[in-house]
Amino acid sequence: MNKKTVRDVELKGKKVVMRVDFNVPLNAEHQITDDTRIKAAEPTIKYVLEQGAALILMSHLGRPKGKGYEADFSLKPVRDYLAKDLNLDVQFADDCQNADAQAAAATLIREKYGDSYYPETPRVYKTRATAQDAHEAIRPARVEIEPAMVRKQLSTDQYRLYKLIWERFIASQMESADLAVLTMDFECKNYIFRTSGYTVTFPGYMAVYEESVDESHRP
Repeated sequence: MNKKTVRDVELKGKKVVMRVDFNVPLNAEHQITDDTRIKAAEPTIKYVLEQGAALILMSHLGRPKGKGYEADFSLKPVRDYLAKDLNLDVQFADDCQNADAQAAAATLIREKYGDSYYPETPRVYKTRATAQDAHEAIRPARVEIEPAMVRKQLSTDQYRLYKLIWERFIASQMESADLAVLTMDFECKNYIFRTSGYTVTFPGYMAVYEESVDESHRP
C-alpha cells in the first residue's frame, strides 16, 4: 500500500502544521553545532511554501524542567538559522502555553458557566518527567470559537477533533468537581465484596468534559 506524502495533497491556500525534529545540539553560546536535522527538513519546508501554503513548524529542544522559560531549551537559535539559510522571515512563538489563552478561557468560563466554575487561581500543570511537551501544547487558537459555531463548516471527523480539543482545554482551566462517593462492603462467608459509586454535587469541569464512565459504577 502506497502512503501519501505532502506532494499528494493540494496545499495552495491551506495552513499546514508540520512536526519537525529540530532537537539539535547547541554549544555554551547557544550556537548550533550539528545542523543535520534542520537540513533534512528544509526541502519539505521549501516545497510547502512554494505551493502557497502557510506553514507552522512545531518542535522541541532538550528536556525543559517545566519551571517556566528556560533559555537553554529555546528554539530561537533554530529560528535564526532557518531565517538565514532559507532567506525567509520566520516568526517565533515565544509562549506555547500562552497566558492570553488562559485569560480568554477564564472570561468564557465565567460568562458561560458562572464565577463558581473558575478556580481562585489559574490552573498551572507541572510537566511529568516522562511527558513529551509537544503533545500537551495542543489547544484552540481562539477559545471563544465554540465547537457548535463551526460544526457546519467542518467534516464529521474535523468537528469531533476540534470539539475534543476545545472541551479538554476549557475543562483543564475550570474548578474541580465535587463528588459524594458511596462505598459499600458485603460479607459473604469468608469473602468481602466491595462496590462503590458517586453522585455529582458540583460538576465543575465535568460541565464541559467528562471521561466516559461505566454507568454501573454510579449509585
